[in-house]
Amino acid sequence: MKISNRTMQSLFANASNQSDNNPMAGASLQQVSERAGVSIATVSRVINESPLVSENTRARVLRAVRELDYQPSFAARTLAKQSTDTLGVIFPHLDDGFFLEALKGINDAASETDYHLMVAFGRGPADEMKLIRQYVQQQRVDALIIMNVDLPNRFVSSLSKHASKIVMIDRPVKGANIPTISMDNINGAANVMRHLINDHGYTDIAIITGPEGTFDSIQRLEGCRIAAKEAGITIPEHRIWYGDFSEDTGYNLMHTQFASNKPLPQAIFAFNDNMAIGVLDSMREHNRSAPDDIAVVGFDNTSQAKHQNLTTIHTPVRDMGNLAVRKAISTIKNKDATPNTPLHTLLPTELIYRRSCGCGQAQFAPSKRFRK
Repeated sequence: MKISNRTMQSLFANASNQSDNNPMAGASLQQVSERAGVSIATVSRVINESPLVSENTRARVLRAVRELDYQPSFAARTLAKQSTDTLGVIFPHLDDGFFLEALKGINDAASETDYHLMVAFGRGPADEMKLIRQYVQQQRVDALIIMNVDLPNRFVSSLSKHASKIVMIDRPVKGANIPTISMDNINGAANVMRHLINDHGYTDIAIITGPEGTFDSIQRLEGCRIAAKEAGITIPEHRIWYGDFSEDTGYNLMHTQFASNKPLPQAIFAFNDNMAIGVLDSMREHNRSAPDDIAVVGFDNTSQAKHQNLTTIHTPVRDMGNLAVRKAISTIKNKDATPNTPLHTLLPTELIYRRSCGCGQAQFAPSKRFRK
């Protein structure tokens, strides 16, 4: 869609009139044009970085803009550039350090650019789908970063026609032509199991997953089964406990095990640190400790994990957020070109050894973090 000079002049003139009638507003476009000695249309071309302006005229207009502290109309600039200079971000919530860390990475990367962030939090899949439709179809943002939301595969696949405007974090969908940034859940979980089995000799290991059918739970459980099969052991169904990634889940599941008077496992691998910390809380209430009575391992390496001396998997969540912004901006600027980066990016995880599994404060090499 091309915007005529007459339309742009009208838009900026309207903004100018509103400025004149509003005592709280700054300088108007008319005042800038009078100060610079040029037309309103010329001022609008300078503001929108048109090449059809001489350098002397451009310098004169910009000097007037600075002297009058003129603030261009956001709506007019958006229409003129056919761009909002805004990245949308959709999160399920910020209830734990995992999502907060990702948002920090997104903000770090965006702050180095001219893009603004518009962050929204969904209240379940239906609300998240509504937000995505609004952002994409109404062109509220130039690109949309979607973080680990529990959306139906069919809906995500339908977003392929908007692939140049969307980046998914931790939620790849098979067959969907959408850029994704993911962590290596499978190898991360497999390495936990290998460590518990091969280095500590545990064979009776309970697994606490997230909600059944969620992407992270499926992948991490697959990694557990790969490592168990390598060791020639099985994970019986009664040792797979389904949670919801909350601390309360870990606490309640462990409390139920104590109340059952059934044999306890040698080790527990929770699919995030929140649930692992809930397990540790329940153990303390029952005068048990890790690793003396039961070894406990988490996943994510949150700040709480360090305070609890919890062995866990470091996930490059901030790097994922950082890289998602860079990939989103790349797709905006090269939407008609063949991408020169892989469609899907998989970042490695790292096992962090602490006392809760029986290792004590063992030494480990820091991961090679993503560099811009």
